[in-house]
Amino acid sequence: HLAEMLFRKLVTSLGKHVERPVGTLYDGLGQSAVEGLLAIGAEEIRRELEVRIKASAYKRPARTPSLGEFWEDLRSHVHRRQVAILGLSGADEHWTVAYAMSSKLIRLLDSAERHVLRRSRCTISRARSRYRIDPAAVILVKRSK
Repeated sequence: HLAEMLFRKLVTSLGKHVERPVGTLYDGLGQSAVEGLLAIGAEEIRRELEVRIKASAYKRPARTPSLGEFWEDLRSHVHRRQVAILGLSGADEHWTVAYAMSSKLIRLLDSAERHVLRRSRCTISRARSRYRIDPAAVILVKRSK
């Protein structure tokens, strides 16, 4: 299976991006490791499936936006051909994938089986009991062809 081969390749290459690969798998990936693994995954998908994927950092506004401004801007980037990888902190330290958004929630593809993030439970400020979505920890992934 392609998925199994890709998983093996990503786990094997993790040592190139972090000092403690096994600890990182247990404790979680930082943004640079996620970006490095995305580059490897995109290359493998291009080679195996002839599908091109481009990952890019979310371009943050010069000033810190309100949650509403950030939410609506991110919503304009998440669509059928582009998803957003979100780095969450606060109530949970976790990477997740947003594939659709409305004004009130984000639909997710998530390894922890979380299906949605409700806007009422999110913030862009530091928090302990809410999900913090840091605009600096958003990676846009787009299928280009």
